[in-house]
Amino acid sequence: MVDFCYAYRAPLEQNNSLWSSMVCFYMGCSFGFEGSLKKAGIPVRNVEQGTNVSMYKTSISCVPAGVFRSPLVVTMRPVPSVLLDAAVKVTHLNPAAHGAPVHIGDPALLGIQDLTKPDYGESVELQPGDVPVFWACGVTAIDAILSSKPSLAFSHSPGCMFVCDIQEPSINPTSESTDQATSCDSIPGSFQISRDPLLYSLASQKVVEKIRKLERIIGEDPGERGIQALFVEDELLRSCLALSHASSVVIATGFPTHHMHRYHHIFQKNYKTPTILCYESERE
Repeated sequence: MVDFCYAYRAPLEQNNSLWSSMVCFYMGCSFGFEGSLKKAGIPVRNVEQGTNVSMYKTSISCVPAGVFRSPLVVTMRPVPSVLLDAAVKVTHLNPAAHGAPVHIGDPALLGIQDLTKPDYGESVELQPGDVPVFWACGVTAIDAILSSKPSLAFSHSPGCMFVCDIQEPSINPTSESTDQATSCDSIPGSFQISRDPLLYSLASQKVVEKIRKLERIIGEDPGERGIQALFVEDELLRSCLALSHASSVVIATGFPTHHMHRYHHIFQKNYKTPTILCYESERE
C-alpha cells in the first residue's frame, strides 16, 4: 500500500511560490463510464454494494518514459457473462475513460492472486454468473510518479475524483458513422478462448468475419482427405485470439488426413493452447 500525505488547503494556498513550477495533469477515469453502463442495463457492483472500486497492481510493466516507470494498475468490475459484449461496446466508445477492457477473466493472468485484497480501493464481491473485467486505471500514474522519487508531488486519493463538465459520448453508433472508432463493424465483441484459466478476448465484427471466411476456405476438402470430420467451428478464431495473448508460440506442421471419417475420441485441453484432436485411422 502507498502512504499518502494530506496537507491542509489554507497553507498550500498561502504559499504561492509552491505552485509556480507545478504542472497539473487530468486523466480519464473508469468512473466516467459507470453512468453509461447503468443506462445499458449493466449492473455496477461497487455502486450496488456501496464501496469504492477495486484497484490492483498487475505484473504487466508499462513502457518506461524517462524517469517514470510503473506496473499497470487496473480497476475490476464484475460483469454478468451475458452482458460482456454490452460492457465492451459501452466502454470502447468512451476512450477518454480508458476505453475497452484490457483483460477479461482469470485475475492470475495479470499477476493478481486474490481479488479480495485490492491494492487500492475496496473489495467488490462477484455475484453468480459474474466475470471479472479489468480496465486500465489512472492510479498507474501515482506509481509512476513515486518511481521518479520527486521531492514534492500531489495526487488525488484513489477513488476521490475531479468531476468536469465534459459529456459522455453516445453509446448508440450508426453504421453510417464516418468515425472508425464508432462504426459498427469496428466495435469489438468478446469471445471466450479458454475455460481454465478463464479468458476472453476482443475482436471486431469485421475481423471476425474475415477469420471465419478464411476458416471456411481452409475447410474445403477437394482431395477428400476427410478433414471435415476434424472441423471445430470457430477454432481458427479462438486460435488467432489466443495467439494475440501468447508470450511464446509452438508451430506444428503436418498433412491432416482422416480417411475413415470416424473419431476414436476427441478432447480439447483448453483454448489457450492449440486444440488437440486424437483419432484412429483403420488400415485397409
